[in-house]
Amino acid sequence: MEYVSVVEIAKKWGISERSVRNYCAQKRIPEAFLTGKTWHIPADASKPLRSNRHSDEPVSLLEILKAEKATGTSGGIYHKVQIELTYNSNHMEGSQLSHDQTRYIYETLIKLLHSTLKSGTSDSRKDWFAVGAYKRLPNEVGGKETTAPEDVSENIHTLLKEYNKTKVKTFSEIIDFHDQFESIHPFQDGNGRVGRLILFKECLRNGIVPFIIDDELKMFYYRDLQNRKSEKGFLTDTCLSAQDKFKKYLDYFRIKY
Repeated sequence: MEYVSVVEIAKKWGISERSVRNYCAQKRIPEAFLTGKTWHIPADASKPLRSNRHSDEPVSLLEILKAEKATGTSGGIYHKVQIELTYNSNHMEGSQLSHDQTRYIYETLIKLLHSTLKSGTSDSRKDWFAVGAYKRLPNEVGGKETTAPEDVSENIHTLLKEYNKTKVKTFSEIIDFHDQFESIHPFQDGNGRVGRLILFKECLRNGIVPFIIDDELKMFYYRDLQNRKSEKGFLTDTCLSAQDKFKKYLDYFRIKY
């Protein structure tokens, strides 16, 4: 069988190269396969039907992120999210990595969650520090007590059970979940970073424009978490401000939302 490139297929079908890569990543072109970062497409492949969509582009940000991840696209929204999310989240926790250093990390390594966050650090060499597991010792956040280690598993189970009662979550429900997660503070360290990654993921999963808490908003974010019980609307307002900033990224990359 003869195979051709994304560029050739894009010209043949009269669509963008990104659309072709998305079709490949979504397995909508039979027998197309990936070698490294290059798609090989059967020369006689037929253009996939549009499935009642108004354009050939993916309809959701999540689809675009998955497609760009699968094809190793550099310079797109997936690459932008990796850098901004990690830089701002780590910077809030006191990381000294510069923006350029963070960019370098994401261009050369693979991102993992909590276990990778703490593996190889001085914390991971401490007998009492639970890397990739719930905390073993009590901890505080902003001077406030959090859930006792022996109660973490049960509290997380209860939180997830309540959260998963509805299939599709609202923006408000996701923010509420984040607030409760941070109140439990299930890990010995890294709770903020893990929690904000969950926030981002849950927004994507529910078709909501995600957001990143940056330096400009971090003090408001910390204040709002501290005072959530008395000033419940403030955290939502801060997250909405962060969401407006993220929409500017989507506008730049011409992604509908």
